[in-house]
Order: sequence, then C-alpha cells, then structure tokens
Amino acid sequence: MTTLAVEILSVVFALLPIVAALIVALVADRLGGKSLALLAAVIVWGAIGAAYSSIWTYEITLAPVEGRVSAGKLDVFTAVFMAPVVEEFWKALVLIPIVALGRMRTLADGALFGLGAGIGFAISENLMYFEHAYLYGGTGEWAATVVIRTTFTAGLHALNTALVGAALGLAYMHGRWIVGTVFYSAPALVLAMVIHLTWNALASLDELMTKGFGSLLGMALLAATGFALLALLLMALGWERRLILHELHEEAAHGLIPPDHPRAVSRWRGRRGTWAPWWTHRRAYAHALVDLALLKSRARRMQPPRWDRGWNAVDECRARVQWLLEGWRV
Repeated sequence: MTTLAVEILSVVFALLPIVAALIVALVADRLGGKSLALLAAVIVWGAIGAAYSSIWTYEITLAPVEGRVSAGKLDVFTAVFMAPVVEEFWKALVLIPIVALGRMRTLADGALFGLGAGIGFAISENLMYFEHAYLYGGTGEWAATVVIRTTFTAGLHALNTALVGAALGLAYMHGRWIVGTVFYSAPALVLAMVIHLTWNALASLDELMTKGFGSLLGMALLAATGFALLALLLMALGWERRLILHELHEEAAHGLIPPDHPRAVSRWRGRRGTWAPWWTHRRAYAHALVDLALLKSRARRMQPPRWDRGWNAVDECRARVQWLLEGWRV
C-alpha cells in the first residue's frame, strides 16, 4: 500500500465516528439547522480547541521535569495520570457556554453535544496515532491501530464527554444549571476521568507485561460503559417523549393546539407525516411545540424570583406556537 493511500484511508477512518454522531442526532431528532451548526462547532472545538489546548498543557506542565525523568516513566505518567484529567477537562469545557445559552435543554441534548466534542478530539488524536503507527511500524501496525482506535478509543472519548454533557443537560432541566455545573457535572467529569484513566492504565499494562489481556479488559470496560450510556440515552428519550405528551396534552385541553398534535411531535418519525395543516411551517411548528413542552417542565422546577421569568418564556412560546399554527413563516 502506498503512502498516499495510507494517508487518505487514515483521514477516512478518523472522520468515520462523525457518521455515528449524525446517526444519533437523527434518531434523537436534534438536526434542526441551528442544532446541526452547533454540533459542527462542537466537533471543531474537540478537534482543534481541545486537542491543541491539551498539547499546550502537556508542554507547559512537563517542561520542568524533562531530562530529569526517564522518557519511559514520563510517557506512562502522562498517559495514565495526566491525559485523563487534561483531555476530559478541555473536551468538556465547550459544553458550559452551550448550556448557559439555553441550547442544552435536556439530558439527551447534553449527551449529543458531549458526543460531538469527544468525537472531534478523537479525530485529531487518531490522525496523529495513525501516522505514527505507519511511520514506525509499517502497514500492519497501522491497520491494527486503525481498528483499535476507530472502534474503541474514539468511543472512549465520545462516551466520556457525553456523560458530562448529560449531567449538564439534567441540571438545566431542573432550572439549576449554574449550581448544577458543580453538583451535577463535577461527579460526571470525575467518573469520565476514572474511566479514561482505567483504559489508559490497562493499555500501558498491556504494553509492559500482559500481552493482550489488558486490552481485552479495557475493551470490556468500554463496551460496558457504552451500553450503559446507550441505555441512559434511550431512557432519557423515553422520558422526554412522555414529558412532551404530558405538557402538550395540557395545551390541547386548553384549546391552543389540536388534540392529535402532541402524539405526532413526541416521536421524530411522527413529525415527518402529514399531521399538521398544509399551510403551516411544519418543522418550525414541531420544534416550537417541543420548546413549549420543555420550557413548561423547566418553569415548574424554578424558584422565585426566576419563576416569573420561566413562565414568561412559556407565554412567549405559546404565542409563537399560535402564530405558526395560523400559517405564518419564520
């Protein structure tokens, strides 16, 4: 295989996890125009902002001890202890302004944006490892690295940041994102660091003595974490659907919307049918209904003086729903 072919395939495999993020986004119905642009921005942050900030942190932190400690020990320390803390911090940092702007409204939203930041970081890291494996180990080493890092390591970065994002989304749902940044996301960030540390420790142990056993344990750990997060995401989407049904049935009972619309917008497939009148801007109307349900749920959890602000936002959204239902376009 030529060097050019390896470079092209490396880019293809490095970008492959983005497909997974888009599939998750589609299933969770988070691909409105603004959400897609924001997801792309988060991926770019992971690939450039978080990756280069991590490299800068390593250079600043390790500069005083270089030459005093053997390269082998320094590599193990960096991989096992520094990388989990530094990388998980920089990946998750982009989620703070998103939740502050009110764009991360549910646990599922948070998991999706966290997934994007992790995948972005994995793209840059994988490209670096693919090139290193080919230069120093040839095509065989490159192929093995592609399989391991595309299948497992990219998933590690994505899942860990998704945990933090889900915690921030949960905090926002409860109307407490400022307090929740500490009390919700801090434990999730620590858990992400522990999972990352465990994976790197098993990989380092595998290189030193276990000849494959450490990697098998790491894969089992990552698979278990992935299944747990998938179950959590499915539960969150189910809870979100029930919340939308409950809140919008109440609006239908008061005459704001037709009685069959809550069920239609509670599932992403249902939003693509012919349930809405032909003169409405169906996509904008469906998203406005979802916004209304989520705003109502959040307002119920707010405490004075923020309580009034929450219900004012609900009233504004009701007016927008009525405007869209009458056929006006935004």
